[in-house]
Amino acid sequence: VPFAVESSLSGVMKTLGKENELWYSREFTVPSSWKGKNILLHFGAFDLQADVWVNGVKMGQHRGGYTPFSFDITPVLAKGKNQITVKVWDPSDEGYQPRGKQVKHPDGIWYTPVSGIWQTVWLEPVNPVHITRLSIEPDVDNSCFKLQVNATGDSEATADIRLSDPDGNTVASLQGVATGTPCTLPVNAPELWSPERPYLYDLSLIHISEPTRQEAIS
Repeated sequence: VPFAVESSLSGVMKTLGKENELWYSREFTVPSSWKGKNILLHFGAFDLQADVWVNGVKMGQHRGGYTPFSFDITPVLAKGKNQITVKVWDPSDEGYQPRGKQVKHPDGIWYTPVSGIWQTVWLEPVNPVHITRLSIEPDVDNSCFKLQVNATGDSEATADIRLSDPDGNTVASLQGVATGTPCTLPVNAPELWSPERPYLYDLSLIHISEPTRQEAIS
């Protein structure tokens, strides 16, 4: 991985059989420095349907060949070695899902199918309360950014937001913004991007889970 099993780079170069199933299994250990963190298991993309188990416990199922997904595997982790098992189902041209030109018997303009893991899989340590998504919408006419910071379920979670220029100088900021709530960040005389002057701002967040604990994300 992350090469599809049909590709030469995977070292497998095999088309799925009549059951349209493929199995992966791997052992891993969690670094001791991650103690106290929640551990997320991320998949960049799978084709087409994935069922995921960690230490024999099913984490869930994801369907869709082009979208990322993740699971919080913290509750099922053990000391030392852990095992992840993944079952993939992909009917290729025998199904009704979007597949482009993928067929099991490629010829002419038809392509070799892509099944299984085809983007990166990785583990991530995060705080129990952490940022899950950031929505940014520039509003040029009103010289502002429309923002929303989403986090894991904690009604008291807040975020400080800071906008900086390429030299690191603070241009605008907000403090104590409630997560999950839309907000507006005004920018005085914003510098617009252009091919002649590809100007970019740096947006930084400080996600606060409790008064004495902070997690900086840039």
